[in-house]
Amino acid sequence: MPNQNYSRSALVKWLVNHLQQTTEINQDEILHVLAMQPSDLENVLGRLSMPKYLALLNWAALRTGSADFGINLASQIPNGLPGSVGCVMSHIATLREHFQFLHRFGVDFQDAVRFTFVEGPISGRLEYKLVPTGVVNSRHDSEYTLASLVGLFRRYVGNQFVPIQVSFTHAEPTQVAEHQRVFGSEVHFEQPVNAIYFASSLLQTGVSNVNPSLLVSLQTHLGQILHEYKREGTLISRVRFFIAAKLCSRTCVVENAAVYLLFSQRSLTRHLQRQGTSFRKLKQGVLAEVAKCALAESDASVVEISKHLGFSETSAFDRSFRKLTGYTPLQYRDLQRC
Repeated sequence: MPNQNYSRSALVKWLVNHLQQTTEINQDEILHVLAMQPSDLENVLGRLSMPKYLALLNWAALRTGSADFGINLASQIPNGLPGSVGCVMSHIATLREHFQFLHRFGVDFQDAVRFTFVEGPISGRLEYKLVPTGVVNSRHDSEYTLASLVGLFRRYVGNQFVPIQVSFTHAEPTQVAEHQRVFGSEVHFEQPVNAIYFASSLLQTGVSNVNPSLLVSLQTHLGQILHEYKREGTLISRVRFFIAAKLCSRTCVVENAAVYLLFSQRSLTRHLQRQGTSFRKLKQGVLAEVAKCALAESDASVVEISKHLGFSETSAFDRSFRKLTGYTPLQYRDLQRC
């Protein structure tokens, strides 16, 4: 089972690459800060302790001279980065469902962070904290996370979105101009929780026009695979979760899986081969599971299911499903409903 002391691995890997590519910071400096050897970069970053992760953020802020490093970082990370708050957006219909999913499962799936979603009749809030509690110097991490959430709102609600209020647990910085530019005028510090507050009416904002029963089916299956991952913590279960979360998008490829899991593509392929499988085989297995679940438990048409699972033509989905199961999609649905 993932250890609660481990940090947000996908962000760590991206940050290390980002610092080397966009600044004068070199690998030796990063290794020195993390007290690591070059051979550790591929495998150890995925198990970086929370104190080291926070130390890296704080050091990067000082080294780059960016007092608002966390806030600025949020604007530089591309949409769809594995491990980001958008990881499962293709499986939900509204912002409310997205926040409910974060509340239930967390964002990192490594027990490093916790989200608490609270909805009221007029306003709601999404709280964020690190696990374990009591860590110090987490300013840049919390500012990065809440800025990312504001970006998520603006992506779907519109660039005019301004939170009702944003609160941080850390002390007020010397300069808050950047905070007010990103979050609005109601930014408060030394508060009990890190949280973003918003009008509850925004929670109905749609992020997908997919058949609602199909989305429920996708969420159910994703939850099952996440439970498997958290119970077993094996490489195969981690790859299966990535595939389930990304199956409906073009990013569900071995190259991105390697980035998410902090391997090189070659190393990931080699490790899977040693366990008698491959990314392609695992993807086919998850595809068959998801398709079976959707056909049996949703009222979505075969056309809707095939399209959402990334097939450009229904005939291609029919052939693939028949090869994997021995039945056409309609035959399988009829059998399940007898």
